[in-house]
This record gives sequence, C-alpha cells and structure tokens, in this order.
Amino acid sequence: MAKLNTSKLSNEDIEDLFSEAFEDQVAKHNSISEFEVTCIRDSANAKSLDIEVMIVGMAGSPTLDQFKNGEVENSQEVIGSRGGDKIKFKLLPKKTVVLNSNDYNISYAAI
Repeated sequence: MAKLNTSKLSNEDIEDLFSEAFEDQVAKHNSISEFEVTCIRDSANAKSLDIEVMIVGMAGSPTLDQFKNGEVENSQEVIGSRGGDKIKFKLLPKKTVVLNSNDYNISYAAI
C-alpha cells in the first residue's frame, strides 16, 4: 500500500476521492445525508492539503459539538484510495466552524 501522490490530481479529483470515502466511512454510519467537500491547498507548501466538509444539519445528524468532541463514529480518520494507493485524512476538531443555526464546516488534513 503506497501513499497516493496528490500533486498530480486536480482539486476536483481529490474532492471526489474524499467524498466517496467520507460517504462510505462516516456519513452513512451517522445519518449525514447532505455534505459538500472543498479541497484547500497551500501554494507556498506543496505538501499542505486540507479538506473542508460543509455538513448540512438535518434531524438525526451529528451536531457541531459532537464533531468537536470526537463523538462521531468513524470520523477521526478518513482513508481514500485510488489504484491501490491510499491517502489518510485526520479530523481537525479545533477547526470546526458554525455557518448558521444548522450548518457547519469540519476540516481534515492529509497525513
């Protein structure tokens, strides 16, 4: 199992890769029916790759505080794969941000 080289992937490819992994590993186990993924890269640091996930808060879905406190099942780490290569993303609870009364962003960093 080799580490996925993300330098050759577009932001959209990374967003698709993460979305599939997040859906399978986190969303379906925690009643998260709507989310949107954004890839953020730091042009000054080529190795820096973060993912922001906007969670649309619905009845039964986890709250912002549950993500901040590490109480959401399987959310601490998301593993994406492509062609046998894998990439791990670690949840950054301190970067959880409220957007409005129901929606919020959670962040992951590639490790």
